[in-house]
Amino acid sequence: MKKNDLASMKKRMLGCVLAASMLAVTACGASGGGSTEGSEEKDSDSGTKTEAEPLVLNIGNVFNDGSVLNDVCLKLTDDLNASGLFEVTYYNNSTLGTSLELLEQMLEGQNTAATLSGSDIGDQVGQKELGVTMAPFLYEDINDVYKITDSDYYQDLMQKSADAGIHITNAQLMSGERYFWTNKEVKVPSDFAGVKLRVPTNSHYINCFTAFGATPTPIGVAELYSSLSQGVVDACEFPLVDGYGRQLYEVTKYISNTPYMCEFLMPCLPESVWQSMSKEQQEAWETCCKEAADYGFEIYSERSEEFRGKLSDEGIQFIDIDEEAFKEMVPSYYELMTKDAGWSEDVYDTVTEIVQ
Repeated sequence: MKKNDLASMKKRMLGCVLAASMLAVTACGASGGGSTEGSEEKDSDSGTKTEAEPLVLNIGNVFNDGSVLNDVCLKLTDDLNASGLFEVTYYNNSTLGTSLELLEQMLEGQNTAATLSGSDIGDQVGQKELGVTMAPFLYEDINDVYKITDSDYYQDLMQKSADAGIHITNAQLMSGERYFWTNKEVKVPSDFAGVKLRVPTNSHYINCFTAFGATPTPIGVAELYSSLSQGVVDACEFPLVDGYGRQLYEVTKYISNTPYMCEFLMPCLPESVWQSMSKEQQEAWETCCKEAADYGFEIYSERSEEFRGKLSDEGIQFIDIDEEAFKEMVPSYYELMTKDAGWSEDVYDTVTEIVQ
């Protein structure tokens, strides 16, 4: 073959390769990776509609099997997957990370969602007043939380959290009323003197039990049982159902008859992930979260009474506390949160007026 003919053939082959490459790139651009409107996207060649890919999402928390919050999250996961708009995998009991680690994943924009307390979130996004939903002795009835979360005050906190990178869905997932678990009788705040009490690692719990007169000791929930059994701490605070599941009746003797607070968790995810969702996915997410919240309220009371009985059967003694004596310490809690956590000076008046 002549040199000119060989050169011509090479040019024709190169042209074919380039053309094939351009077609491949065009095909990839048409079939994957782009943003969608609703649950469908338009095929650029045929003009037909094709279903968008479900959003792959991990949901994590620190709650164990059998807890109310765990059952709430199982329902949330099932409902989201049933919608066909999500592929959700649920991880409980800190297997996806601690509360702090989950927040770090979300702030990095990972496809992670979590159920976290207002104080957990607020401490990390600079909106610590989100923890006000957990203030001690704030609610006369657990449904009073809606008075807070339906208020303009709370809506503003949610928006500020979104601006900082964490999208909160306004659905109150029941964690449960929380009680004192101790190895000596604690009836009034002065009984807490010298008691090392395990608390979660956020500002709300630390300042609350400082106000009550205990020595708060932040320890991760995974080390809760061992820290009690080894005498690292003398007491803790925990919901009844969750505490039974973690066998805390083996390492404590007394539980207060009256809860000192009720904790509601917030479903949250990265603001960037929320903005990437189609309108249909956003609506499905909100609907499923609110239905899961309703389910939590439905099962909570019956479950609490059931496990109160189980704890009594295990030898736990329920003791009465002087509720009014502890309520007298609540203003000190707000003062500490104002000083140490940056709460506004009028937050106590604001939230008590909203609730009352």
